[in-house]
Amino acid sequence: MTMVEFSEYPPRDGLPPVALRERGIVPTELNLLFHLSGLSVRSMWCGTAGNWGRRPLDLDEIEIMIVARKTADPSDAAAAWRLA
Repeated sequence: MTMVEFSEYPPRDGLPPVALRERGIVPTELNLLFHLSGLSVRSMWCGTAGNWGRRPLDLDEIEIMIVARKTADPSDAAAAWRLA
C-alpha cells in the first residue's frame, strides 16, 4: 500500500505556490528499507517533537523514531534479500 499526497503551498505571501509531494510509509516498509541498507531495527517508536515516548506506532503517525544497529554492508543485505 502506498499513500501519496500532492499539494501546493506558497513559500510566503506574494510568491507562487510550490508543488509538494508527500509519501506515506508503513512500519514494515521502513523495516525492510533499513534491512536492505545493512541495518537491524532495534526499536521503532512514535511521537511528535517535544512529546517523544516509547509508544507503539499508529498508522497515522507523522513522526517516527527508529533505533537501529549496523549489521551488514548494504550491498550484502540487498544481495541476501534478492536471493531469498
